[in-house]
Amino acid sequence: MSKESKQPSQELAAIQKLISAGDLPAAMKRLGTLPEVVRTSPDALYMAAVCCRHMGDFQRSREFLRLLLNETPLYSRGHQELGHLLKQQGLARDALASYGRACRINPALEASWRSQLEILEDAAGPGAEQRRQHLQAQLQ
Repeated sequence: MSKESKQPSQELAAIQKLISAGDLPAAMKRLGTLPEVVRTSPDALYMAAVCCRHMGDFQRSREFLRLLLNETPLYSRGHQELGHLLKQQGLARDALASYGRACRINPALEASWRSQLEILEDAAGPGAEQRRQHLQAQLQ
């Protein structure tokens, strides 16, 4: 593998470290310097959406997620991130739908299962208890 073909993944790994460290402005700045083909890759769009949500820029986060999910509709973490964004905005029903899509695509996304359970803990109505029990079973 050539040095050039390894560089984008190394750059994205470095950006992921910035995000994990909480240096979101630096991560966004670095994402902006990537070549367009890398900047518009699913992983880069996902990272940008995460940064924007955590920085409170919900509109930009939503736009990055729109681009990501239009190009890669089976990107499970993108659906999970959309769920986080919608939940943070108080849109519980829409968040549940996004978390559900994420789990159907990738049942290993524990955060999506847990987030659904958190939303449903406050829910009432027909089927809520059954759905909570199903989600709890998925987490065991």
